[in-house]
Amino acid sequence: MKTLHLCLLFFGLLACTPSYPPGIPRVPVDASLYIFDPQFVDLQGVGGCAFIPGGSKGILVYRVSMDQFNAYELHCPGNHTGDCGKVSLETNGFYLTDIDCPNNGCGSRFNIITGGLESGSSQYPLVRYKTTFDGVVLRVFD
Repeated sequence: MKTLHLCLLFFGLLACTPSYPPGIPRVPVDASLYIFDPQFVDLQGVGGCAFIPGGSKGILVYRVSMDQFNAYELHCPGNHTGDCGKVSLETNGFYLTDIDCPNNGCGSRFNIITGGLESGSSQYPLVRYKTTFDGVVLRVFD
């Protein structure tokens, strides 16, 4: 019976650990953003976004609603080798796409609201960080 409890505890802990696609290094993230700071003025309205340092290749924070923010690793899960493989925000503001390196981007396109793959060769969604918001301070962490 003890073995069963230990196994359940072990697998329960694994389920709580963020999933990182192969090739993307796990870099600890813990950032606090004051959304009334002028550098984060775009986060004051729904649909706004901001880029912050951290993670493997940077983080994009997107405001989904008045109290919900999503934060994504910019390291493309479908193209993670060398200096390439960084997703960029498309001019329409709805998608993140890996077109970073000429003839070397995988072309994977990810939805900015869900982080899910819309098209391309990636087999994984974007790595998503946890967020909390108290009305003034947005915390992004893993």
